[in-house]
Amino acid sequence: MRVSRWIVLCVAASLVAGNLRADEKSHRKAVEDMFKAAQMEKLIQQMTVTLVAQHLQQEPSLASYKEILERFYTRTVGWAAIKDEIIKLYMKEFTEAEIKEVTAFYNSATGQKVLSSMPTLMAKTTELAQYRIKLGLLDLYEDVRKKRDADNAAGTKKTTTSREDKD
Repeated sequence: MRVSRWIVLCVAASLVAGNLRADEKSHRKAVEDMFKAAQMEKLIQQMTVTLVAQHLQQEPSLASYKEILERFYTRTVGWAAIKDEIIKLYMKEFTEAEIKEVTAFYNSATGQKVLSSMPTLMAKTTELAQYRIKLGLLDLYEDVRKKRDADNAAGTKKTTTSREDKD
């Protein structure tokens, strides 16, 4: 009797494990379908181009090495390099049903508009943020100067007080 229970438990466990693997495969497929609808590979490729451009903007002396930078970024953060890791992130964050809902949205006319508008909106948002940071830099520098002056004054008082205590 105990042996038959053991066999039933083993069979049940293997069926559950098989279903989990099947569920994982369908979940992964759902994420891949969503990535296709969202044109994720294209977005990642655009990101690598942007990273190279930013790198060259920060270090113009590397301009003659642009191809090397492109290979580096493609190799380290290009689609082929990070696809599996991104899929795992999405699988942990979203259920298969949620992924399918997002995919349906991306496949809709509105979803396609969101996808086609996103690069421009993100670029404009970044420009706006940079502009606002530039506007606020004088205030930041003034706040830092005041704090530094206060810290220096406090340090001078501590030094003076310490000397007076020794005398």
